[in-house]
Amino acid sequence: MLVTTKEIMDRAYRDHYAVVSPSIDGPECLWMSIRAAEEMKSPVILGMRHGVFAKEELRTFVNFAQTLAEQASVPVSINWDHSPTMDIAFEGFYAGVSSVMLDYSLKPFEENVAGVAELCEKVHRAGVSVEAELGHLGVDTPLEGTDKGIFAVSDCIYTDPKEAAEFVKRTGVDCLAVSIGNKHGIYADDIIPHINFEVLEALNKACGIPLVMHGGSGTGDENLHKAGTMGVCKINVGSDLRKEAADAVINCTDRAKQRTRGFFLMHDGYKECVKHQMEVFGCAGKAW
Repeated sequence: MLVTTKEIMDRAYRDHYAVVSPSIDGPECLWMSIRAAEEMKSPVILGMRHGVFAKEELRTFVNFAQTLAEQASVPVSINWDHSPTMDIAFEGFYAGVSSVMLDYSLKPFEENVAGVAELCEKVHRAGVSVEAELGHLGVDTPLEGTDKGIFAVSDCIYTDPKEAAEFVKRTGVDCLAVSIGNKHGIYADDIIPHINFEVLEALNKACGIPLVMHGGSGTGDENLHKAGTMGVCKINVGSDLRKEAADAVINCTDRAKQRTRGFFLMHDGYKECVKHQMEVFGCAGKAW
């Protein structure tokens, strides 16, 4: 069933678990995410973002996602992620998503407040919730001798709890993405980032609304599970899903199957990764 993101996250906040928000790169991701949610009896927040879908095809794709969500036996919502401008935020809004993120985290505090408050005032009337970000996940630094996409743990600017409390009060935002040692991208092999749970605890107490963790891939099951018990109600995951989908094909020893059923192997790898995350984050069995 298609529901609002706010409804999913408010329940998660009340019952101390996090919901998976898989990065949606195409229709196969939609199918596998919803199938995983149905098998695990879990809510799911489908994560879409600008740059993946052309503006002219976005409404068609969101309509397709809505149809699949309406037919699903579990709660499903659609989030429009990381809009860098107000115009792009409204592209998602007009396409029919359940929630919109306006990412002004690199702008001055007052500009971030003003933009998010304006968006909340306009889209709340339509029942669409708003996500914002405060703090900064840091600048990814490529490791010497590795591919460009492999990064060491980056320095980040932690979200300040006092600023976060003021931000929430002045904007009316529904959920807040925070920086607590997490980052986007893929970590180097065998590196598990340090998550500052003291900062997270302070943010949870200061904000009193659902928090969001971006860059869940490679962050460590223990870290992610614990974050879900401390106010983080949505965890975005993309890189791990793509990796598991590719590995399902690469690691298949049946060469005939690898050649003729490669797409199905990728689908299964993606779905199984989503199911694992639902177990770790604590949202398995939380459908209503």
